[in-house]
Amino acid sequence: MLAPLAILGGALLLVWPALLNGYPILFSDTGGLLDMGLAGDMGWDKPWVYGPFLALTSAGLTLWGSVAAQGLLLSHLLWLTQSVMAPPRQGRHLALCAVLAAATAAPWFAALLMPDILAPLVVLSLFVLAFGPGRVSRTALAWAGVVGTLAIASHLAHLVLAAGVVAAAGLLRWRLPWRPALPIAAALLFLLGSNLVGNGVLAVSPYGSVFALARLIGDGPGRAYVDAACPAAGWRICAWQGRLSADSDEFLWHPNGPIWADGFGPIRYAPEAARLVPAIIAAHPGAVLQAAAANTLHQLALVRIGDTLVADHLDIALLPRLQQYFPPQEATAFQASLQAADRLTAAAAPFTPLHLAMLAAGAAGTLWIALGLALTRRSPASEPIPTPHSQGQSLTGRCDDQDPVRHCEERSDAAIQGPHAPALAADAPRTVPQTAIPHTARNDGGTSAACAGKGTRVAHNHEAPSFGRLRAIANNPLQALAILTLTALLANAAATGALSGPHHRYQARIAWLVVLPPLLAYAARRDASRRDTSAGVMWTSAS
Repeated sequence: MLAPLAILGGALLLVWPALLNGYPILFSDTGGLLDMGLAGDMGWDKPWVYGPFLALTSAGLTLWGSVAAQGLLLSHLLWLTQSVMAPPRQGRHLALCAVLAAATAAPWFAALLMPDILAPLVVLSLFVLAFGPGRVSRTALAWAGVVGTLAIASHLAHLVLAAGVVAAAGLLRWRLPWRPALPIAAALLFLLGSNLVGNGVLAVSPYGSVFALARLIGDGPGRAYVDAACPAAGWRICAWQGRLSADSDEFLWHPNGPIWADGFGPIRYAPEAARLVPAIIAAHPGAVLQAAAANTLHQLALVRIGDTLVADHLDIALLPRLQQYFPPQEATAFQASLQAADRLTAAAAPFTPLHLAMLAAGAAGTLWIALGLALTRRSPASEPIPTPHSQGQSLTGRCDDQDPVRHCEERSDAAIQGPHAPALAADAPRTVPQTAIPHTARNDGGTSAACAGKGTRVAHNHEAPSFGRLRAIANNPLQALAILTLTALLANAAATGALSGPHHRYQARIAWLVVLPPLLAYAARRDASRRDTSAGVMWTSAS
């Protein structure tokens, strides 16, 4: 009973900026998402996922329900992530959520009604799927798969993000690369089906070529190609030859630009964009790659939260939707919020130095863990192997006794030892106490060992020596989380900066994840210190 209360308490901590604001934090695009969910509009520029999520969680009554749902999703995925490392504790989970809430951008995105918060959920859910089997229940794994599928499908950039994370997980966990890949396959099938039904086109992104062309125009290769090919090519865009803006957002949204002038619109313009994009890339491959690399690096450095807190266009793009779809008190509450008065940015400004300091420290700590340098003071062979924390099928529980695979592995201490510790454990067989693991188990490499009986030793079989180091990391979930986090940051920067354009909110929404591995490593080290102290007391008493 205490676990759900801890998850609920963590959710409340993680949405506190909405309470500060006096209303859920909104963005100009939230209005269009409300149309997609509450008016049945499929839209043209976004997947039909987050809009229905808003409709379901708000129930047409209040957007506070949507904020609560986002807080619960984030809190629960953090709980499952901890469960992969060691049996989670209620107090520790609340402490973790409190640190993230006070010192990172996580709560500012959990309180924002945009798909942004689903980007970190992609990473956490795929981590649980890749490294959770044998450590969390099957029900929890299934739930992580559902959340991962919806999170990936909610934004096209999340497909690239997920692909990068799954590729890294596949290298580390090479025997079971399919499990975290399932949400990607399910998301692709959903996007294909929803676009076929809603837009009559069997495509992942029927009009994505318009966004790709905007990026190429903004970066320069597109303008150079148009200048060289027009007016002979006879394209619609030739009418703007020599006048195309270097601002991709202006190209996309200016009412007198190539897309919207004369009531044309992106759907009608998509066929021309689909022909121009490959032609531009073929004509200027070097310039396109150079611009993509520069945008990726630029995106990595943009981690502030300010561009999600302004009141720009909310009175036009959002307020009429609130008045249309919700009871009158919703519009009244929004108009009384700090954001509507354009005072939320100033209220958030004092937290920016702390956010940046935590990001710097977290990045250094996560890199340290990923490189396998976070070693404990003592040999891993000196520790007994703990049992799974609990049994039964539960969204919050650990391994279930119906699963025939029970892993003989160390939890909190191994989490911070780096790749060297599992390797040492493989070379030095470990004695397992009689009560440690009561029935047959096998390690992650697939080697069976009888773990029952006092004095039994766990055998390790190096079937693929060339993968020995990767297998060692696969047995160390914290180091794996650090590697997946760094991979996710790079993949997200490439997907958003190179394909859409660098903006602070694109990277800030996921950058806070670098704080998580060092915090979990600190918690594991405290556990190890407590066990040292307890063992010393017991030895003294026995003497």
